[in-house]
Amino acid sequence: MQGIRRCSGAADLPHLAFRPGTVCENAAVIRAVLIDAGGVMVLPHHERVTGVLRDLEIDVGADAAARAHYLGVAAIDRDPPGRAAAYLEAFATGIGVRPLDRAKAVRELQVLWSGPAIDLWSQVLDGTAEGLRTLAQRGHRLGVISNADGTVAEQLGRHELCQVGEGAGVEVEVVADSFVVGYAKPAPEIFHFALDVMGLRPSEALYIGDSVWSDVEGAESVGLTALHFDPLRLCESREHAHLASLLEVAGFVD
Repeated sequence: MQGIRRCSGAADLPHLAFRPGTVCENAAVIRAVLIDAGGVMVLPHHERVTGVLRDLEIDVGADAAARAHYLGVAAIDRDPPGRAAAYLEAFATGIGVRPLDRAKAVRELQVLWSGPAIDLWSQVLDGTAEGLRTLAQRGHRLGVISNADGTVAEQLGRHELCQVGEGAGVEVEVVADSFVVGYAKPAPEIFHFALDVMGLRPSEALYIGDSVWSDVEGAESVGLTALHFDPLRLCESREHAHLASLLEVAGFVD
């Protein structure tokens, strides 16, 4: 694989220029792309959400569920200590739950989110499979780092997105599941775990995630270059670069 030089800022990244920010220093060479799972490759499935809110007469479409997720993540980034409550409150608002029904909806969503992630996080984002294949075909080393419940590797394999070793999806070198590793983002240990498996220094890898708090700040705290996955363009920060699809990543690292 050809070495990828880190660039000095978003002026050099027209495909990421909708909200520019300083991406990285000049001298390092990116050898691998590490990717979050939830919010970047898969989302909460709208039918599962509709099922638990049927009594409230809420019919959630795929686009509405996606929008609600990113609104929830933005709420977490504004209030990390109250992250669980903030996410579900924003999610309920995002799918159109009436104010009087919001407390009940949040309780129902809490039960759903407390169940197996593999059953809930099953809506694959458009462009995911193609984006992963493009990166792999161009020789980029790949890995996954996800806050999950021990099922993320099975989940990604079930959707034929990626797996460690050969399989129906794209081959990755590591799937770091927080439940398995014992540390959750933004803890540095989970990032170091993936880097150690791949034999990389932080300066040699790029990380993509949808949360400023757990992904961007967590990755940058260990020396990784971070790209914020922000398809709704909710983040106004100029301190990091943003992208809306994994299809954009190859344009950055090539």
